[in-house]
Order: sequence, then structure tokens, then C-alpha cells
Amino acid sequence: MLKEHTLLQLEKSLIGLALFMPLVVLPSSFIFPFIVPKILLFRTIVLVMLAAYALLLRLNWQKYRPRFTVQNIGVFGFWLSFAISTFVGVDPYRSFWDNHERMLGLFTVTHYVLFYFIAVATVRTKQEWQRLIWVFLGAGSLVMLIAFVQKFINPELLLNRGSDRVSATLGNPIYVSGYGLFLLFFAVLSYVQTQAHEITWRYAALAAAILGGIGIFLGGTRGTFLGLLVSLAVVLGVVAVRTTQMKYRLGIIAIVLAGIFALGSAFAFKQSPVVQSITPLKRLVTIDIANIAYNTRIMAWGIAWESFLEKPVFGWGPNNYYYAFNAYYRPEFLRYGYGETWFDNAHNIVMNTLSTQGAFGIVTYLALFIAVGIMLARARKEGTISDTEYSILLAFIVGHFVHNVFVFENPTSYLYFFFALGYIAVRTQSQVDASTKAEYHTLSTPLMVSTGVVLLFSIYIFTLVPANANTATLRAIQAVYQGRGVAEYELAASISGPHIDDVRNDFSRTVSQIIPQLVEAGRKDDALALIALSLSELEKNRQLHPMDIRVHLMMSQLYQQRAALKQDGADIVLAVQLLEDARRYSPRRQQLLFTLANMYTMVGSTTTAEGLLLEAKDLDPVVGEGWVQLVRYYTLAGQEDLARSLLSEALAPSSSVRVDKYNRELFAALSTQLLEIESSATTTTLTQ
Repeated sequence: MLKEHTLLQLEKSLIGLALFMPLVVLPSSFIFPFIVPKILLFRTIVLVMLAAYALLLRLNWQKYRPRFTVQNIGVFGFWLSFAISTFVGVDPYRSFWDNHERMLGLFTVTHYVLFYFIAVATVRTKQEWQRLIWVFLGAGSLVMLIAFVQKFINPELLLNRGSDRVSATLGNPIYVSGYGLFLLFFAVLSYVQTQAHEITWRYAALAAAILGGIGIFLGGTRGTFLGLLVSLAVVLGVVAVRTTQMKYRLGIIAIVLAGIFALGSAFAFKQSPVVQSITPLKRLVTIDIANIAYNTRIMAWGIAWESFLEKPVFGWGPNNYYYAFNAYYRPEFLRYGYGETWFDNAHNIVMNTLSTQGAFGIVTYLALFIAVGIMLARARKEGTISDTEYSILLAFIVGHFVHNVFVFENPTSYLYFFFALGYIAVRTQSQVDASTKAEYHTLSTPLMVSTGVVLLFSIYIFTLVPANANTATLRAIQAVYQGRGVAEYELAASISGPHIDDVRNDFSRTVSQIIPQLVEAGRKDDALALIALSLSELEKNRQLHPMDIRVHLMMSQLYQQRAALKQDGADIVLAVQLLEDARRYSPRRQQLLFTLANMYTMVGSTTTAEGLLLEAKDLDPVVGEGWVQLVRYYTLAGQEDLARSLLSEALAPSSSVRVDKYNRELFAALSTQLLEIESSATTTTLTQ
């Protein structure tokens, strides 16, 4: 017979286990190995927590039920907005499940919210939370040590690929910096709350704080660096307001002025070795202020605002910024390369929330932070927490918010954000009556068995099935690179998990990349079989996500490849139809116009092709790619005079065309081609 104490111990152990989730990475077993195994593990832990919590509620509802505090209402409002926007958005399926690269749809976010409420209901004392914080500090220190190894010992460790900004076990430097901010503040909090005679624990907290600070800089994220600066300003501000001694206030003023002077000096001497050696500071001071409006992140914020104006109440739906970005895509993005023309997030939590969850979403998101501030202020006033704890927690919340203004949440940040909220909730709420006599019930065997059965079924459906589908897809992709893949893919597709759309996309993308190698190896029939399978599967995705132009582009490429193999113009027509459909969802994207022009040229619609290329060039004449495409078209069409005129105009000293290395090489190749054509024409004339 399960007892209350046993269930409580289980809950606390599971919360502690969840804190090690950031360490989980399985590069050889999963697609997106830094995300998928973490999320699957966390969701499994929360499912077990939920089953145990349900039994605790049955034992004593009054003791363990959620409380109506300001902060709890704020967390629920955050979830409610996410849920409403999911189902009224442009792609509810994507909002609910998200994709393998992020996995932060409503389904997963619900697990984080459950984690928070269960933790608050079952971990009820400061001492218990402090033990969990020590677990957090231990797990975080391990992650930061791995980041240190990547930076100074083995740059290739865990797929880091020698990057200057390390990713540790998180897969992204942004996540490392954000994690470091959490670690720094909670380590400082632990240090000040540890008794002076507990030297070992104080040293441990100090070491964790140092590692957290190092992590902020190893990740090199300027948004986190700004968050750190603002949070330090908050601490100084609280101290200045609370102190009654003028010498301390004067000292704080001196520190602030010194900080302003140091930051100003960094901007003034941005090329100095000292500034260049501090990655986040270097990235901060090298921002091109004069051309800030053309920074791709700033432009992405602008698109978020424009899309918000179209759907101002509940937005486009969580994780649907990608669709808003396509609809309001600005041709200027191509100035910075094709890699800057695909955004699935505005890289600003405020603007992204405005776009995806509308006014209701941003109000509930900001209300959550305001609720935390209210709870902290009330607890400090009542003496529940000290001024020191108040200033550290408030500074952390503000710093995390500033960090998010320049990035976005991720599996690790969500975990520790809700963990931090749980700690704050328990430290700031009034004591709950622990009486159990009036409400106590027994747990019957049928209840426990049925709970266990539901738990096992849920783990199978929501953990094992997605895990098997992901690993099976990885095997299918590996098989494609070996020239096989049909049987392996059919096995992966037969595992009907919620991310079947990702399975189809990942496999088909690999097929489109491998077709040239199969053709070169003389395996035409194998190539055609893989193309046919991929087109069939992608069509299912197009029906599921009709606005996803990446599916259109993949299908178009596969049709082109099949047309080349079968010499069948019908496939080119189908490719054109797909791209024309894609233009409805991203009408100003030059890539679509370039590809369409090529297709129309193939079917003999040269006038249409020329018009598309002229339109692409005129969308943003600064983009060199538009000129390259048009010059090449005229050259191949035998209109050398037009090609030469455009080439001269693009390369003229007064031209505003952005000629990067890629464009310069193409322009040089086209110039050579024109010279060869002229030479050939001259030779023919002399011969005649």
C-alpha cells in the first residue's frame, strides 16, 4: 500500500531527476540529439509525477490542491493564452506538437506547467527547495564544465565542431549563456543563505557561481550579457533604495558611473584585444548602429509587428511565426545570404509573443513577470524573505526577461524558469494548513492499478512511440546515404507518432540531396523509387501544413530531378504549379521567383521567366543575386548586349549592388562567358 510519505519522496526524487535533463544528449541515436531525448525524458518524468500527484490529491485534496495565488494565476494565464492561440491559429497541429528541432508545442509546455504546479504543491519548505537547488547547481556545474572542455581542451566534443561559442550538452550557445545566468544567480543565493560555518557548501556555491558566470561568456550571447548587466543594476538599485547610509549610496553611484564609463570605452575601443577577447562584449559593441534598421534580427521584429496587426487578438498561433515571416518577408533579408531568409522565431520573446499569441498573449506573459514581482515585494514587506533574497530573485527575473528580449525559450530554460517560479511561489506564499484528518482517504488497489495502467499507456504513446519513430527515421536516412532506404523508411512511417510530418520531411530532404550521387552511380531506378516515395509522403505534409512553403520547395526540387531522369516535361509543369502555390504564402521571396523563372525557361515561357527575374531584381536592387540571375538568363538566351549592359551597371563604381564573394565569383564567370561568346562570334565573322 502506497503511503503519503512514499509518494512525496517519489515526487521530490523525480523533480531532482528532471534537473539533470540538460545533460542528456544522444548524438548517435536521435535526429536533433540535443532536443528530442531531453524532451522525451522530461515528459516521461512529468507523467510519473502527475500519476503520483493524482494519488496524493485522492489522499488529501485540501492539502495538495493548487492554491489561488497571484503567481499561480499568472502561470495559468500564461498556459491559457498558449492553449487558446494554439487552436485559433493558422496551423493548430504545428502549434500543438511543434517540430523535432524545438519540441515546444502546447503538449510539451503543458508538461512544464504541470511540473511547476506539482512542485509547488509537494515541495513545501525552504529546506526542501534548498536541497533541490543544490541538485540544480550540481547538474548546471557539470554542463558548464563540459562547455569549458569544449572551449579549451577538445573543441570537437559533442558536435561542437570547433565553434568559438560553445554549446556543451545543449546544442546552442544561446542556451549555454542563458543556463549560466540561472546558475550564477541561484549559486549566489545559495552562498548568502548558507551558514558561515558551513565552509564546504559555501565553497561549492561559490564554484557554481563562477562556473555560471563563465558559461555566460563561453556562450557569447550578447542578450544574456545585457540581461546580466541589467540584473546587476537591479541589485544596486534595490540596495540604494533600502539603505539609509549615504556612503553606500555614493558607492553605488560610483559603481554605476564606472560601469557606464567601461561600457562606453568598450564601444570606443571595440577593436582592442581586451574587448575582442570577451565574446559577448565584442558582439555587443560591434553592432552596426548606423544600419540597425537592416539588422536581420531587427527586421524580424518588424515582421512580428506587421503580422500582429493582421491578427491582433490571439495571433498566428504558437510556433507559427514561420508562416508570418513568410507572409511579410522582406527582400532585404537576401542581402545577408540565404541563411538569413528563414526565421521560425523573431528572436525576441515580446515581439514573437505578439505575433504568435496576439495582445492576449503578451498581456498574460508580462502579467506573469509582474505577478512574480508583486509576490516578491509582498513577501519582503511581510518579512517572509530578506532584502538580500528579494534583490537576488528580482534581479534574476528581470535579467531572464531581458535575456529573452533578444532570444527565445528552449527546453532547458523552460525547465529552470518554472523551477525558479516554484521556489519563488513557496518562499512568498502564506503557509498552507497541513491538517489531513478531515480530508484523508485511502488508496484502493483498483485505483492504484488503473493509475499505473494509464501511466504506462501514456509513456508508451507519448515517449516510446516518438522515440522509436525518431531513431527509425535516423536509420532510414543513414540507409539512403548507402543507396537504400525504402524499406527502412516504411518501417519508420509505420510508427504513427505525432511527429510523422517531421519523419516525412527529414527523409525527403535527404533523398533530394542524395539523388545526384545515385544517378552518377548508375542507379537510376533506385533514384526514381526514392523520389516517388518522397513525393507521396510530402504531399501528405502539404495537406497537413498547406502554408509550409519548404514542403513546396522540396517537392518542386524532387519533380525537377525526376523530370531530368525521365525527360518528362509534365513533372516540370507540376513543379511550376507547386511554386506558384507557394508564392501565395510568401509573395516577395526572391528564391521562389528565381526557381520559377528557371522552370518557366524549361517549358519555353521565356517572357514569363524574364518578368519574374526582373521582378526579383527590382524587389531589392541592392541584392547582387538578382542581378546575377538576370545576367545569366540574358547570356544563355543569347541576348549578350542586355547581359553586358546589366553587368556593367551592377559593377559600376556608383552602383549600390552588394557584391559579396559569392556574387563576385559569379559575375567574374559571367564576364568570362560573355568574352568567350564575343570571341566566338568574332571568329565566325572573320571566317565568313
